[in-house]
Amino acid sequence: MTSPPASNADTPLALGQRERAQLAIEHDIASGTYKAGQRLDEREIASRLNISRTPVREALNRLASIGLVDARPNQGCFVASLTFQDFLQQYELMADLEALCAKLAARRMEEVARVKLRQLSLDGLRSAEQNNIEAYVPINLEFHRIIYEATKNRFLEQSILDLRRRMAHYRGFSIRLPGRIMLSANEHIMITDAIVRSDSDEAYRLMRWHMEVLRPEASDFLIAISRTLS
Repeated sequence: MTSPPASNADTPLALGQRERAQLAIEHDIASGTYKAGQRLDEREIASRLNISRTPVREALNRLASIGLVDARPNQGCFVASLTFQDFLQQYELMADLEALCAKLAARRMEEVARVKLRQLSLDGLRSAEQNNIEAYVPINLEFHRIIYEATKNRFLEQSILDLRRRMAHYRGFSIRLPGRIMLSANEHIMITDAIVRSDSDEAYRLMRWHMEVLRPEASDFLIAISRTLS
């Protein structure tokens, strides 16, 4: 007896469309194109991406599972909103997870990744010296991603990636504060130095400070964030 043919939703093409839809929606939320509380129209998204509504619906369901989208029965999907308390609690968790990642990376990162991390930190410093925020942002994301991957702990890596997705839009406020881009780039250099020399305790301390929301200059960041949150 032959097996029934796979449905369109299970084909590699459909899987690629789901992934493309998810990445596009994530990007639009992180960039602020979609605002907190805004309804996400399946038809509009499908039309813009030139795909059917099914992969868009599945992408929205996936984003709802990580908290980036709020799926409401009989109403549709909306961009999830955060209260200021929610933001602080999630940021607190992310800061500790980032520090743990740096600690494990210092012990487990392979040489090829160390070389790449060093190059990213130098590229980031050059972008910061030019005050080129648009160039710095993707370098910053890749810098942290390399560290997550180096932990060799897929559960930790997935947890922090999901958390970063939920907070992507709000974290962008930090790097745009006056002088923050240079501080960030210089801190990346120090974190890289600690990881490359396998100093796990120092890597943890430096990353935790890098993410510290209570540092003196963070008050401007918190004020900017509080204005966007309910």
